[in-house]
Amino acid sequence: MADRATRVQELTGIYFDILQELNSQNLPDWLQLDLTFQQMKVLYILRQNGSLNMRDLSNHLGVTMPTITGIINRMIERKEGPPLLSRTISPKDRREVWASLTEAGKEATEMITQVNSTMLEGALTQLSEADLESMYGPLARLRDSVKEQREVITPAPAEVIISTEEPVVEAELVAKIVSNGH
Repeated sequence: MADRATRVQELTGIYFDILQELNSQNLPDWLQLDLTFQQMKVLYILRQNGSLNMRDLSNHLGVTMPTITGIINRMIERKEGPPLLSRTISPKDRREVWASLTEAGKEATEMITQVNSTMLEGALTQLSEADLESMYGPLARLRDSVKEQREVITPAPAEVIISTEEPVVEAELVAKIVSNGH
C-alpha cells in the first residue's frame, strides 16, 4: 500500500485527468464562443461573484483599469453574437462603472457547465451501484474540505498565480481559477 503523501499525489493526478478529459471534450464549445482567455476569466468571475465594479474586476484579474475597460468593451461590442456583458453607471457615483453578465453571458457559462455535467453523469452511470455508494461519502467530505480550505487560504486576487509550464487546455485554467474563487 502506498504511503499517504504518494496516495494524495496519485488522487490529485486522477482528479486533474478527469478535469482534462471533461474539458477536452467540450473544446469545440469553448472555441465557438470566440473569446480570449482573459474574457473567459471575466465571464467566470462575474458568474461566481455577480455584478462587479471595474476596480474590483481589474483587481480580480490583476490588470490595470484601462486593460479591463478594453476587455469589457470587446465583450459588449462583439463582432459576432450578442453582448455577453452589460455596463451600468452607479447612480451614487457616476465615475463608478459596473459590469454584469447578460443573458447571453450566462448562457455561455451554463453551456460549458452543462457539457461537463452531462459527460460526468454519463461516466458515473457506467459505475456499479456499489462503486457509487462507496464514492459518495468520501467525495462529499472532499468537497467540504475544499470549501474549508478555500475559506482559510484564499489569496487576494492579485496573488493568484497559475503555472503554465505544462501545456494545458484553457478550460482547465478557467476551472482552476474558478475553484480558487477568482
